[in-house]
Amino acid sequence: MQRAKLLANVNTLEDQAKRSLLSNREYLTKLALERKNALMMQVKDLESQISGIEKDQAKLEDAERRLSTKIQEFKTRKEIIKAEYSAAEAQVKIKENITGLSEEFSDVGNILNRVEEKTENMKAKAQALDEMIDSGTLTDFASSYPSSKDSDIESELNKISSNQAVEEELKKMKNDLQTNASNTAEKNTDPIKNVETKVKENVTIVRISGGGQYEIDNNLLTQINNIDDKVVNILKNHSNGQSNHEVVKKELKEKLEEITSFIKSNGRPIMDTDIVKSNLYVPNSDISVEEAQNVFKDEGIIK
Repeated sequence: MQRAKLLANVNTLEDQAKRSLLSNREYLTKLALERKNALMMQVKDLESQISGIEKDQAKLEDAERRLSTKIQEFKTRKEIIKAEYSAAEAQVKIKENITGLSEEFSDVGNILNRVEEKTENMKAKAQALDEMIDSGTLTDFASSYPSSKDSDIESELNKISSNQAVEEELKKMKNDLQTNASNTAEKNTDPIKNVETKVKENVTIVRISGGGQYEIDNNLLTQINNIDDKVVNILKNHSNGQSNHEVVKKELKEKLEEITSFIKSNGRPIMDTDIVKSNLYVPNSDISVEEAQNVFKDEGIIK
C-alpha cells in the first residue's frame, strides 16, 4: 500500500516537472525531479525492507518448526523421566521399608526430580536461543549498523548520485520537449494565426499562473512593483525568524491575489491563439512559502 502511494507520487512529480519546464520554470522542474528522485530512493529502501522482512519471516517460521520439535522431544523426555522416577520411588519405598530409612530419605526423590526437570528446561531454552541466533531472528545491533562516519559518507554519496540523476533527467526532458516542440511546429504551421512577432512598445506582457497572459502599460508597473516589494519584505522577515509561518502564508496569498486582481482589472487579455513571450510571471496565490522565496528572491519579480 505504501509502495503504491510512493509510486503514485513519483508519477505526479514527473508530470509536474514536465509542466514546470513547459512554463519556463526550471527551478520548479529541478525541485520536482529532486523530490521524485528522493521518493524513488524511498521506494528502493521500502522494497529492500519488505524483502528483508519476508526473509526474516521465513527464518522465524523455520525456527518455530524446529523449536516445536524440541519442545515435543522435551515433553517426551519428561514423561520418560517421570516414569523412571515412579519406578525408582517404588523401589526406594520397598528398600526403605526393609532398612527403616524411609523417614530420612523421603525428600530425596522429589529433590532429584526437580533438579533434573529444571536441567532439562534450561537445556531446551539454550537450544531454542541458539536456533534463533543461527536463523537471524536475534540480531547483534551493535554490529549490524555502520559507524556514524560511514553513514555520513554514504549519505553524501547518495546526495551526489541524486543530484546527478536529477540533472541527467532534466537534460533528457529538455531534449524531449524541444523535439516535440519542433515536430508540433512543423505539423501545425498553417493553422496557427495571429502570431505576434514584434513586441509592442511601452507594454509589458505578464503571465499569471493558471490565468493566461495580459498586456499591461508600463506606466502601471510602479504600482505592481510596490506590491512586489511588500512580498519581498514579508519573505525576508520570515527568513530572519521574525514572522510566524502561517501568518506569512496568509499575507503572501493576499498580496499575490492583489497583484493578480490589479493585472486583470487594468490589463488586456491576450488570446490563446496569439504566441507572445512573457516579460513577467506571477505565481499562483496558493504557492508555498518555500517556493515563493525562490521566485521573489533579491528584488522580486520586477527587477
